[in-house]
Amino acid sequence: GGIDRFDHQSYQNLFNCNLFSHLSIISLLKKKIVKSNSFRVIMLAGGGAAYGYPDFFSYSLSKVAVIRAVENIGLEFVRENLNASIIALAPGAVDTDMLKKVIANGGYVKTKTDIKEPITFINKFLLDILDSLSLNGRFIHVRDNLDRSLKSNQDLFMLRRIE
Repeated sequence: GGIDRFDHQSYQNLFNCNLFSHLSIISLLKKKIVKSNSFRVIMLAGGGAAYGYPDFFSYSLSKVAVIRAVENIGLEFVRENLNASIIALAPGAVDTDMLKKVIANGGYVKTKTDIKEPITFINKFLLDILDSLSLNGRFIHVRDNLDRSLKSNQDLFMLRRIE
């Protein structure tokens, strides 16, 4: 539901699941990495962060928080000169129970994908088949054109206000 159905505990539970649990794990692992380690992290964001969904208000909030967390952690990786990269991945609209609820409530579904697409993308990112370090801190959709120059546009695939 929307803001009129705000329930602090249900929002807290969702943030615990979608954000805080992941941050706890990343924090513990980051303390263990040294300069010679390679560290790759993928958090799921998706349409919940990219589009407004008034009937899935808490879900959208948690996914936007995921993107901002990814950007901040990515900046830490750069500052500490680590061989580390973290992204927020939009896997596309994979056929799930959640997607059915979104559609039933009038949610906007832009890109339907087969589960194979995000799996292929994740494997390429984790194995550095993609230039994983150049994607650090970014919000990426599995179908984004990653050949575009990130160096010429530092804000590409970032959570930004466009003027």
